[in-house]
Order: sequence, then structure tokens, then C-alpha cells
Amino acid sequence: MVSAARWEEIDGRDWVVGAARNKSKVDQVVPLTDGLLALIGPDRTSGFVFSSDGGKTAFSGFSKAKAALDRRLAEIRKAAGRKPMQPWVLHDLRRCARSLMSRAGVPSDHGERVLGHVIPGSRGTYDRYDFIAEKLAALEKLDAQVSRILRPTDPVVRFPKRSD
Repeated sequence: MVSAARWEEIDGRDWVVGAARNKSKVDQVVPLTDGLLALIGPDRTSGFVFSSDGGKTAFSGFSKAKAALDRRLAEIRKAAGRKPMQPWVLHDLRRCARSLMSRAGVPSDHGERVLGHVIPGSRGTYDRYDFIAEKLAALEKLDAQVSRILRPTDPVVRFPKRSD
């Protein structure tokens, strides 16, 4: 779980999630994009990366944080004259990330490995390549997709309503 990431698990540009903390029960290396490195910042001490008490404990309070986000999104959508957002759960963020990787042309196996999924069958059994470069490329494409959504560069053109 990302919320339990520890600074000690970050090795240069890689986050190494040990088998004990990974549901696939194998070590997973997650290459970190420039965008993520900028987000987490250079202050790499010890303890938890995402914490509200200086790294002593991992972030918790997901239900409260999601409820606050839902309220804020509702305010923004109402002010913009938009319909309420459909109900969603935090796990939908993984689905969204996987879908955005597909939109960006990331090969399916690479997207699955980014999410920590084990490739089934003989391919998963015999292929022991680490796919670090491919996972980094996938995450960079995901980073670019998210950036385009949050900070669009293409101007939005609004067409006048037709008066039939």
C-alpha cells in the first residue's frame, strides 16, 4: 500500500516494496517518475513518506479524507453548474490509472506489472525479467496523461448554441 511507503524503501529513483508488504508475495520495484520525485520532495529522512506527524506513522483516515474530497468536488461541480459526480471508491483510482495507461498506449503486460499484478501462466512463471525500464515508461505516460487532465494545454473552444 502506497500510504505505508517508507523513506528507507526508496533507493535513488526506485521504490522497493518488499514481499511482506506486497499481495503477490514477491519484491516489487516501482520506478519513480520525475513528477513523483518532485511531489514527494527531497527531504528523505526516515519513517513514512506520507505522514501527518513527521514520518512517525503512516497516513490514515482515508474515509475522512475521501468524504472531505467528495464534499469539495460537489461544491466545485455545483458552482460550475454540473451534475453531481457519480459515487466512487478509492480503488477506482487504480482502475483509472490502468485505463489511462491503456489510453496512452502502454502494453497490457507493462500496465499490469505497474499495478503489481502477477502475469498468469507459463509467461509469469518463466519470464523473470524485471521490466523496470518498461514500468518507468508506463508511469511516465500515466504522469503525462494526468498532467494533461489537470493542466490542459489545448484551448477549449465553446461553440454557441444553435438557434434553430
